[in-house]
Amino acid sequence: MIFILIRISSVLLPFIYFVLFKTMFYLDGFWLWLLVPILLLDIGYFSLLFLKKKDNKIFIFLIHSLFFLTTGFAYLLILGNNLFINLFLIVWSLIYLLYLESILHYFYQTRKVILIDLKNVIAYVNLVTLFFAISFLINLYIFINISWWLVLLVSFALSFILLLTRLEVNGVKLFQSLLYSSVVSLIIVEMVAVVLYFTTSFYASSVMLSLFYYLLSSFSLLNIKKELTKGVIIQYSIFTVVVLALIALTSQWL
Repeated sequence: MIFILIRISSVLLPFIYFVLFKTMFYLDGFWLWLLVPILLLDIGYFSLLFLKKKDNKIFIFLIHSLFFLTTGFAYLLILGNNLFINLFLIVWSLIYLLYLESILHYFYQTRKVILIDLKNVIAYVNLVTLFFAISFLINLYIFINISWWLVLLVSFALSFILLLTRLEVNGVKLFQSLLYSSVVSLIIVEMVAVVLYFTTSFYASSVMLSLFYYLLSSFSLLNIKKELTKGVIIQYSIFTVVVLALIALTSQWL
């Protein structure tokens, strides 16, 4: 019975997510009340999963998923175009569906775990989550003038739980996960502090921060697994430099 509820929820929750967050644009003043139900349903999903599998790592994924869902909600608040809102909701809901499906197959070790590998899904979910979260935070800092320390605090917490989850799913020991997550998060926070004073757009800044996060998190994982070589460093670095160069050349239009 529990498995059936988990199986249904992994497909149903993204649909509910879409409907609730689409509804909030027709109910001014009730936005937060629409966020609460989806967070509670998400907690229920992972609670059922824990009852079935009894794996403490599930709680890390629970916190990770709450950050993901809240990021999607927050970013919607700064979108003004109805087309962009609909596109973002559709894409974010599909990512949520893929995320829940990969978690289900990961903990149940089904044959689909190869096709929907949580190790790969987490890496890209983290990348887009950090990008949209940082975009939202910088937007608030610029236009609403929220405190800089609050931006840095949320940035640290977000990057910490994102990397911790990625390391955990790759089988890294908890102490190493906590250590690497703390160090990388501190570096990201320092970079956020710097870009807060940049004159470029918050989208360009968010792309740069997300790329550096992806670079540092990948290097951390490869180093722990003893797979970090000069060739790998050069490969990742070239990709990052090329993307950053494109951002620098086009940032005046972003």
